[in-house]
Amino acid sequence: MAVDCAFGPATRDALEYAQRQEGTTVDGQYGEQGFKNLRWARYTQDGTRNDCASDSF
Repeated sequence: MAVDCAFGPATRDALEYAQRQEGTTVDGQYGEQGFKNLRWARYTQDGTRNDCASDSF
């Protein structure tokens, strides 16, 4: 998936997949429930991993 800073169909599909894997509501929306249940890795501009998202929404 190319990084284009848009929440397009590929991003929505990936989010829905993650929601199914975590057993949360599959709605393609990254709201408070998703934030609490899904841990998205953070990456720096050079592609190295920089921990995970914090617990604050």
